[in-house]
Amino acid sequence: MMPTYLRRGANRLPWAEQVPFRGSEPMAGGVTRRGITMHGEGIERRCTKNHSWLLDYVNKAGVPYTLGWCGKCGYWGQMIGMRRAARALKGGAIVPNGASANKAGQRNIQIVLIGENDTADFTQGPMRNAWVLAEIMDAHKIPWRARKDWGPGASRNRAAWLASGVHGHMHSPAPYEDHTDPQHLHIDVLMREAKRQQKARR
Repeated sequence: MMPTYLRRGANRLPWAEQVPFRGSEPMAGGVTRRGITMHGEGIERRCTKNHSWLLDYVNKAGVPYTLGWCGKCGYWGQMIGMRRAARALKGGAIVPNGASANKAGQRNIQIVLIGENDTADFTQGPMRNAWVLAEIMDAHKIPWRARKDWGPGASRNRAAWLASGVHGHMHSPAPYEDHTDPQHLHIDVLMREAKRQQKARR
């Protein structure tokens, strides 16, 4: 029987298909930052309700996310433990302890929104199983706040990045990460829906 709650500090998501990547690294620690970084796949794909092939693909490329989520069918898949560093962000030493952006602080749980693209608004879709996002945030003490500017004009400086909460891929101060990803995501809508589903489920 699947658990109702995600235990505090859990490394594995019990509701996700496990597509493990074995080359993950520890977080840098130091600063108390606890965050989620949202990514977009960038290509609209037909939902087959089986998305593990995508996770396996990025694993083999050596740039895995922590988790993948399809809001259309509710699929969740996991590549990296939530207490480890994913590698979907690139870049040199731009945070304390000589760590790249993906390793900053205590947590940086990187989630790719499968099917999000340049024209579709992820938050106009069904957002099935958004409650899982709420469980992750609560279990890892990630504050229920997000960057106000979710687009190309957003600050990419170190201080803004090290603030706990929900970020977008385009917010990273690392080199080569300045494209707007994910686009057309109303993060406030997503967070409200995640809370609503979590409350209804309990």
